[in-house]
Amino acid sequence: MAKFSDGSTAAPSSSVEKPETTEASLERVLNLVDDRVSPSLGALHVGFVQTVSGPSATVQLLGAEHDISAIIADHVDPRLVQDAVTRKSLALLQRGEGQTLIIGFVQTQVPENTVIRAHTIEIEADQQLTLRSGRAAIQLRSDGAIEMLGTRIAATSRGVFRLIGRALRLN
Repeated sequence: MAKFSDGSTAAPSSSVEKPETTEASLERVLNLVDDRVSPSLGALHVGFVQTVSGPSATVQLLGAEHDISAIIADHVDPRLVQDAVTRKSLALLQRGEGQTLIIGFVQTQVPENTVIRAHTIEIEADQQLTLRSGRAAIQLRSDGAIEMLGTRIAATSRGVFRLIGRALRLN
């Protein structure tokens, strides 16, 4: 177990909870929906997106034998819908007034990996940010200190590699 200079450790998490089944997750989500939903909102349903074509999609409702057509709500990013087809994510649907809308997605499992894609990504922590994988870690603290821990640390530059500091200590 590696230790940072402040005494905190970089040990990997040893307890991983077994993800609950889709049915158990769905039941928990549906229990959160108030039975007294306003009639103007329509009924909420869940299902799996099968295909996407422009602003609409084909969805297999849970427990139904046939697919239905649904419109992707304006606030839902079409890339998220396409990703739901690939990952077989559970879609949250609102039915009412002659149409069905895809209004979001329900996360029912911890993914094997996560990709964050954006023009700019910013992560902020008031006191400390730690990135950890196995026996390696990088810790950024609010006082400006940065610490890297690992069994082997390599740095490569295709151009100028500058180390600047009041003092540089090697070993």
